[in-house]
Amino acid sequence: MLSLDFHIHGFYCYKEMLRLNNLINLMLETSGEDSVKNGVSFESLLTEGYTWVISKWKLEIKRPIMKDEKISIKTWPSSFRKIYAFREYQVSDKNGDIVVKATAVFVLVDLKEKKSVLIPDKVALKYNLINQKNFNKIEKIIKPEKISIVDEFKIRPTNIDINGHVNNSVYLDWIENTINANRPKAFINEINMIYKKEIRNKDRVFIKADSNFNYMEVSTDSVNTEINLKLKNLEQLVF
Repeated sequence: MLSLDFHIHGFYCYKEMLRLNNLINLMLETSGEDSVKNGVSFESLLTEGYTWVISKWKLEIKRPIMKDEKISIKTWPSSFRKIYAFREYQVSDKNGDIVVKATAVFVLVDLKEKKSVLIPDKVALKYNLINQKNFNKIEKIIKPEKISIVDEFKIRPTNIDINGHVNNSVYLDWIENTINANRPKAFINEINMIYKKEIRNKDRVFIKADSNFNYMEVSTDSVNTEINLKLKNLEQLVF
C-alpha cells in the first residue's frame, strides 16, 4: 500500500474543480509508484514482454475536488482473478475524509502476441495483495434502447499513448466535456466504465447518450467504451 500527497494546481481544473482525466492520471501516478516499490515498474514489465492495460473503472466521487486543495491518494492491489488484476484507490482531503473511491481492473497484455494473457506467477508474486475492496461488485453496464449522438471529438496526436492507442484518461475527458456542454449544472457522482475496443488509427470519435445522460458511449466504427453514470445537481452539494 502506498499513499502520495498532491496539491491541486489550477491547471488541473475546470471552473476550479479537478478534471476527471487529471484525477485518473494522479491515481495512476500513485499506483505506478507503488508498482516501482514492488519491483514491477512499467519499464521492467516491458523487458519481460508485457504491459498492463485498463479494462474497467468504477468510481464513486462524493464531491468535487477543488483548486488549491491538498489531497492524499492511497492505492493497493487487492486481487487477481484469471486474466484480471484489481487495484483500489482512495482519495482523502486534508481532514482525512474519503472523497473518492475507485477500482481499476487491469489486464496483462503480451506484447508479442498482442492479446491479454493469464497473469504469470513471476509477475503476480511481486505484488503485495491486500484483501480489501472499495466495492462489493462492479455492475454490468445497462444500455438503454434509445441513444443518440450528442457530441464528437477529433483525435489528436497527444491523445495517443505509448501503446499506440487512445489513452484511457482521454475517454473521461471527452465524457466530462460532453456533460459540461449538455448538463452544465451536473456533477458526475458515479462512473462505471468498460473499455470494449481500443481506438487505434482513427481520426474522430462520436459520443452517444440517452436523454438523462445515465448511459454514454464512445464510438468510432464500433462501440469502443460504454459508461453508466450517476449525476447530481452541483448547486445542491455542500462542500
